[in-house]
Amino acid sequence: MGNSVKISLKKEKGDKMFNLLIAEDNVHYAKNLINYLINMNKEIRLVNFSTDGKETIENIYCNSIDLIILDLKMPKMSGLDVLQEIKKLDLEPMPDIIVISGESELIKEVRNYEEVSAFINKSVGLEEINKIIVQLIRQKKLNTRNKEICNVIKQELISLGFNIKHKGTTYIAESIELAYEINNKQYCENLEKYLYSRVAKIHSKSIQNIKTNIVKATNCMYLDGNREFIMKYFRFSYDYKPTPKMIINTILSKL
Repeated sequence: MGNSVKISLKKEKGDKMFNLLIAEDNVHYAKNLINYLINMNKEIRLVNFSTDGKETIENIYCNSIDLIILDLKMPKMSGLDVLQEIKKLDLEPMPDIIVISGESELIKEVRNYEEVSAFINKSVGLEEINKIIVQLIRQKKLNTRNKEICNVIKQELISLGFNIKHKGTTYIAESIELAYEINNKQYCENLEKYLYSRVAKIHSKSIQNIKTNIVKATNCMYLDGNREFIMKYFRFSYDYKPTPKMIINTILSKL
């Protein structure tokens, strides 16, 4: 990989850096792209720069990649061949791929690839490529934050004594996630109308089914759980079974 160029950016304490791979056989264009993106976006780290499809696949094998800018017209393996190879790899997580080309007909050939996050004609300029990268990074951050919130919610429910395998536990966890995302107290005042209805739609169930399973999971939690811990958790002065609304609001207050 004689044409490879490695550039690292200083990582600010606490900041997440996103690893970028650029696959482009036009070295002059690639260098301009690299300089522009690095100067405009301090959240990306250029892991490598490859000038042919085969080298691109080697880079994907050897590095943890978050973002790939992939030219479709390259020697040894075309960008289309690279996409087909990536599909076989079944990467987890799958990097966001921005396909670029100066030929519109080539871009049309990959429009149905689920692995491709965006399509760019080189004629639009470097600014547009950076805008897309900023959007993808914003979405990645949001997805990471959502996963963290889901894990916290799950751990809170487990600490209360909820059976994580119970459908009702899944439903109440999703209700809390929705309430957190919406960030509207009104939604917690009418659980059936605003939260259970959305969870029901996700699972193709009736609102009553969602409510019944949540109540069952809550009853099991109370009967099998540590009453002293439950009282302390909800700041009860006496033994009392918390309602789903209490559970949802209390966990929300901890997020």
